[in-house]
Amino acid sequence: MPNFYANDVLKKGSYCFDKTLDLVLAPIARKMGLCKSLESYGFRKDKDGNPLIEDCQKETFFIYYTSPESLTLFRSLYHNN
Repeated sequence: MPNFYANDVLKKGSYCFDKTLDLVLAPIARKMGLCKSLESYGFRKDKDGNPLIEDCQKETFFIYYTSPESLTLFRSLYHNN
């Protein structure tokens, strides 16, 4: 996904399930290792603000798809925002 699109979408905020439901469900999901913000991993970043690939490879890549940022971007793409 292009940086300009992702950055524009994420400036509006990100969530896992729903802006309201996340108040209850996100803490439960985080205890199961899901819905964990990409910022909480402490990745080093390149000059464009993207996480370094070698840092990303420290975890199973699938887990990043459950982050609020990833879910928000997929939702925006699906709804053609």
